[in-house]
Amino acid sequence: MTDVGETMGGMSQQQQQTADEVGPEERITPIFKILRETIKLREKSTIIKKRSLAGDNAIYGHETYGVYGTGKYGRTSGMIWGSTPYGEWGDALWGAIQEGFKLGGAAGVLGTAKLGARDIEWSIARVLNPNGEYIETFRADTFEDEDNTTADWDTSGFKINFTDGQEVQSDIVAKNNEAYSTGKITLIGTNLTNLTLYLSANGGGDFEAVTNNVSHTFSNSETSGIKFKMVAGSDINSTFPLTFPTGFGCAVTDIKLGYN
Repeated sequence: MTDVGETMGGMSQQQQQTADEVGPEERITPIFKILRETIKLREKSTIIKKRSLAGDNAIYGHETYGVYGTGKYGRTSGMIWGSTPYGEWGDALWGAIQEGFKLGGAAGVLGTAKLGARDIEWSIARVLNPNGEYIETFRADTFEDEDNTTADWDTSGFKINFTDGQEVQSDIVAKNNEAYSTGKITLIGTNLTNLTLYLSANGGGDFEAVTNNVSHTFSNSETSGIKFKMVAGSDINSTFPLTFPTGFGCAVTDIKLGYN
């Protein structure tokens, strides 16, 4: 039979050995690491749009568009109760022909139903950029003029890819009710030699040839805003020197457009 004293002594020796290996409790110091990360924020362009509700439809209480016999509810031939030209029974039309704004009805939702002119388009009133500089990194296609762009505005690869003869045209990228006098476009990318660059300071009315990263004084300037255009020449993808891994490709990855 094992002596109890011997057993207790063995356990005490084991505990002491463990304490010697680990160290006393007060010598165990937890270490915490603080990981720091820098996040760079960039203010983007602010677009302000407007649209007018003016038209020949009737607007109740309006001094011009709320006069019976002159304003029109719905189509021109629609019914206006009490109006001489539009309230004659058998001449004016009732029912589905009415397409105007109806308060409280299915056609009474502002922005979808028609109040005022039937074809109401948004127009750009302002495009404001921080510090007078438009920056494009192709995370979105907000400023792409799709009707006048044949190159690949790639929002997945964050660049514009060109092949021979392709071009890119922007929508208005700067507008603040002033005629700008100078502009400078700076491109970053690969094989840009055969790209011809243009800026317009009158909303696309006149595009003037410019040089990459060189300030340009506009010959035609109005308050209708700035657009840019890039046109690829022939053999655009065989320009040297080659850049790995892009190789022969012509691509624009960043645009900075300053103006004043």
